Amino acid sequence: MPVIEPVSIEECIEFAENSREDIVEGVYDIKILPEWLDSLPTEVVTLLVTHCDASKSVIARTLDPETGGLETLMKLAEDDEQTVRKAIAANPKTPAEALKKLSF
Repeated sequence: MPVIEPVSIEECIEFAENSREDIVEGVYDIKILPEWLDSLPTEVVTLLVTHCDASKSVIARTLDPETGGLETLMKLAEDDEQTVRKAIAANPKTPAEALKKLSF
């Protein structure tokens, strides 16, 4: 599956919105930059977490649970990919309850 690397946050949002079905079906993967995370709409972040392996580690490493990311961090703590779980552990803002999930 091709990994799409948008050059701007606007391009990322537009591609995610226009290609949602293809992303869900696994036709495309999107890789984001960490600094975009706070500006992405919730529905785009949810799409990336659910269907875009190239962005999961970035999100896990960057997401702040205090700004609405707790549920997403908890979900990523159970991800099958070890690199994603390591990124959760490396995020200094990961709460103890998510870290507990990593220990099992």
